[in-house]
Formats: sequence, C-alpha cells, structure tokens
Amino acid sequence: MELERIELSAKERERLKLLHEVKEGHLKQIEAARRLRLTDRHVRRLLARLGVEGDRGLVHQLRGRRSNRKIAEGFTARALRRLRQARYAGFGPTLAAEHLAAEGIGVSRETVRKWMSQAGLWQTHSRKGKPVHVWRPRRTVFGEMVMMDSSPYRWLEDRGPAGHLIALIDDATSRAWGRFAEHDSTEENLRTLGGWLECHGRPRALYTDKSGLFVISRPVQWQEQLRGEPARTQIGRALAELDIEWIAAHSPQAKGRIERLFGTLQDRLVKEMRLAGIDTLERATRPVPATQALCESNAIRKSFRPTASGPRESPTETTSTQQTQIHSASRSPLAPDISTWQKSGHFYFALTFGFARAPAAPSRQPQAFLALAGKIE
Repeated sequence: MELERIELSAKERERLKLLHEVKEGHLKQIEAARRLRLTDRHVRRLLARLGVEGDRGLVHQLRGRRSNRKIAEGFTARALRRLRQARYAGFGPTLAAEHLAAEGIGVSRETVRKWMSQAGLWQTHSRKGKPVHVWRPRRTVFGEMVMMDSSPYRWLEDRGPAGHLIALIDDATSRAWGRFAEHDSTEENLRTLGGWLECHGRPRALYTDKSGLFVISRPVQWQEQLRGEPARTQIGRALAELDIEWIAAHSPQAKGRIERLFGTLQDRLVKEMRLAGIDTLERATRPVPATQALCESNAIRKSFRPTASGPRESPTETTSTQQTQIHSASRSPLAPDISTWQKSGHFYFALTFGFARAPAAPSRQPQAFLALAGKIE
C-alpha cells in the first residue's frame, strides 16, 4: 500500500503532536488548549476532525484553493499592458500606481511592485546600511529658516538642454519654491530669492552651502576694514540689506531636506514634464506666473510630498498665542532691486566715473548732480 504524503506546517505539526498526546490520555484537553493558545472547544473540534480524516484533518482547509481576494487575471494583464507602454518607461512602482489609478486601474503600490518585478519591469534593490546622522529638529514656524540650493540635471532628458533647478524650501513646513535656469549664477540665485520674497515675504534666516556664490575667498579690502564691514558676495550684500541671517551648512547631510526634495523631483518631475511634452526650460517655468511659486504648480505639487523627518509641529497645530509664520507682513520693497549687481566706482570733476578700470560718462544734465569728486555705487 502506497503511503500518502501530507505536508504540514510547523504550527500544524505542533498541534498534531499535542493532539496525539490528548488522544492517548497523556494530556488533558484544557492543558493542550493552553499550550496551543486555543479554546478547549476548538481542541475538541480538532480531535473530532482528527478521528474522522486522520492527520490530514489538521491541514488548513483553504490550502491549495484560490483566494477570494485574488485579482482577476484579465485585470492584471490590462495593467501590465499599460505598464509596458513607452509613457511608463522609467516609472517606479509608486509613481506608476498613481498614474494607473488616474486611468481607472486602482491597486496598491506594493501590488504594482510585485507585478513589475515578475514582468521584469522593475528590479528590486536591497537597502545598504547608511551611516547614522543625528537629525536636527525642524524649526517650528514657517519662515524661521529657508534652505536654498541648486540641482544640475537633465530635467528635459534628451528633449532639451541640461539646466539647473534653483529652489528654496521652508524648514518647518517643507513648502517649496523654485525656478529653472541655464546656469547656477549669482543673478539667477538672486532672482529666485526675489521670487520667494514676492510670494511669501522676508524669512528670518537663509541656510545654504559654502559655494563661491555665498562665501568670498578674497581678503577684506582696506575700505571695508575702515567701514567695519566683512567681505561679502553679491548675495551676501543682498541678504545684509534685507536683514536676513545667513547660515552655512558644513556638510551635504546638514541640508538633507532640500537634497531629498531634489531627489524626489529628479525621479517624478522629469516624468511629469515628459508626459506634458515640455522641451524647453522656458516652458518648464511657464505653468505659473513669475510672481508665483513654480513648486506650487500642479506638476510639482503632485510630485513632491514631504516625508516625515522627525518630530514636527504643524503650524496649524500651534496654540493661539504662537505665531504660525514669521515672514514680514508686507512684501519687501527691496525685492525688485536685490537682483541688481552693485559695484563701487569713483566720480570725477569732469562728470565722468570710473568702473572696471574704464571711464564712462552719464547724460550731461548739470541739474541732476553736482560736479564733485567722490565715490559712487
């Protein structure tokens, strides 16, 4: 007689062992129920099933049967046909699940991840151990500190030139603002800062890296020493005029909030602009007016959702005696002027002034200024 092969899990083998002891009279039903963490009534049901069906009676009755929650094969095949289309090229499971839901195929991102892995559209990656950094607590009020940085990337892929996304992000609320530019220059950074000032007002502090746009390498000139002023870049001069404190980051991890923003946008915003057919940096910034935040547009609002990065108090949860934002109440009157490049020169008796080691003459209107020598800016 051929022996029957029965597959039992570790849990079922433990039950079978204790039930055989109860059946032989070596163990009471109440003690077996305590060990198996079952009720004594269920132990009696298992004993009855064991007497009728034998050891197979302990096998779970749903084993080998199709789950009632299994997604239909036709539905899965339709979703995979969409995922194989060119418009979904490079999409991750999370972004693909959001776009599938917009097309009427609503499934979880983990289901999409499983489908894409089985179809070879997504390769799973094991997470490597990263060095642990102590997280700095968020500021509690909107406008208390704003981070600023730029990200060079092929935002338009092969449809247009590479560019820079210069962005600012509030440390308390993760509210972001940004604009695209061809170069990461002083002028473009000042224009981006001016856009934040026009949109939200003047923040208390600006947190940046130590690039040459913010830190000057030349020694302090004797004129600056006499005036008691430190050597500043054009951006440093603008921050001093606006009474905005400049805070330098000593490592890339220190400004990780805006670095994570760029990582999110490089993954999601690039694909959103591809679907929208955007092929120039001008069109990339066109969805909103110049006085509004680029990161307030629908494309970036859908693409960026702030991640939880430690204890955070939402401004809407603050008490009535606490401010919810500390930007200046009115728009800064200096906002349109901070993007100008200011240099010093000398004004001579001959109604000319020197700039960049070359003489120049303004329009000769005697009533406009006096013919006195001096220093101008």
